[in-house]
Amino acid sequence: MMIYTKPLDKSLLKGFKYSPQTGLIFRNKVKNNGKVGPVLTQNGTGYRSITINGNKYLQHRLCFLFKGVDIPEGMCVDHLNGHRSDNRWENLRLVTHVQNSINRVEHREGTIPYIYHSKKRSSWSVRKYIDGEKTHFGFFKDKDEAIKERDRLISEGWPLPKKKIPKHIRHHAKGNRYEVRKNINGKVISFGRFSTEKEAENHRDKLVANNWKI
Repeated sequence: MMIYTKPLDKSLLKGFKYSPQTGLIFRNKVKNNGKVGPVLTQNGTGYRSITINGNKYLQHRLCFLFKGVDIPEGMCVDHLNGHRSDNRWENLRLVTHVQNSINRVEHREGTIPYIYHSKKRSSWSVRKYIDGEKTHFGFFKDKDEAIKERDRLISEGWPLPKKKIPKHIRHHAKGNRYEVRKNINGKVISFGRFSTEKEAENHRDKLVANNWKI
């Protein structure tokens, strides 16, 4: 029997009740040879299911219907602790399909996608390969902060971080040129403009090695 995932109607809930504390859905009265009490049926993937009027539904989706919370298009129900049969309200949240997949990996492999711990810095970083290049999105003292930032980045499509211009180099948007400059004795002195950031960095490094003498 197929799982029914189309928009749900509250009329389905007639004769049932949901306990947010235990996560169980109870049948209040006998219908179609059903039994009064908790519906504990699980499908082959570990999710609790329930058959109503000949259609099979996933119980975690019905929990949102019981609570009067709509499931927007493109969103799905995620079990925070990774246990698919645990439908306590505090264990359920609405996420994108990408976020749901990430949570599955975390619980299956014990890893946290895109989150890395640095013993040297005693912090957590968010990073991802984008177009074959490792891209950093910052360091965080707390793991949960890093996860929160990762989830924000995922929801926004991984916007690239603003690139930090190297010290003593200024980018001029007009003309797209990179200027090497330094404040010496209270006066900003320009040491030339270059077509690429790399050229400007090489020139700056030579100046630094020569104690900023031309």
